[in-house]
Amino acid sequence: ALCAVLAASVCLPGCADPDAALFPRLSATTADALEITRGGQCLALARDADGWWVALPGRRGRASDDSVDKLFTVLARSTRREIVRGGHGQLETLGLADGDGGRISITSSGRSVVDTRFGADAPGASRVFLMPDGERDVFVSPDGLADLLGLPSDDWRDRRIMSFELPDVIGVELVNQGAQMVIAPVDGRWHMTRPVDQDVYKGYVDALLFSL
Repeated sequence: ALCAVLAASVCLPGCADPDAALFPRLSATTADALEITRGGQCLALARDADGWWVALPGRRGRASDDSVDKLFTVLARSTRREIVRGGHGQLETLGLADGDGGRISITSSGRSVVDTRFGADAPGASRVFLMPDGERDVFVSPDGLADLLGLPSDDWRDRRIMSFELPDVIGVELVNQGAQMVIAPVDGRWHMTRPVDQDVYKGYVDALLFSL
């Protein structure tokens, strides 16, 4: 069983600090390119002055900040503490043999900051086995990484129709088959001026704006 191969690392003189970051050069503020490949499929993202964009697959489009932020957060939490005892000799079992699993590659100004293979699901909450390039050891990711790597490519895209901040909204106008509704924020509440003059439940308006 996979559970049997896990071991908490014990630091002896001269060994690496088990709490040391697995990807010490990773910085969410400076990374500018990201690729996740698995099974012949490639998800490629790139960042410019306007933020992250999905470059592959399909058309170029703005990336989901939420998905990108979650990925960087999980990778930044990866440490050397949970190591797989004898993992290098069990690559096929762990889904890390040649041709198995996938790869996460992140660069900053052309310099690699993350280059790791990922394999089968590991015991725990949405965890996978990781084997960074240049390492003979296999590690277990923090919770949540397996779910992110399993997202369809569309979930890496920003699904918002428009981009704005709620405090910047000074009015909402809805028109449908000639009928018009006009709503505006007044003293911390939403107020309708057309077709009737009355306050509107804030939750309804917020839900509408969030859907955009």
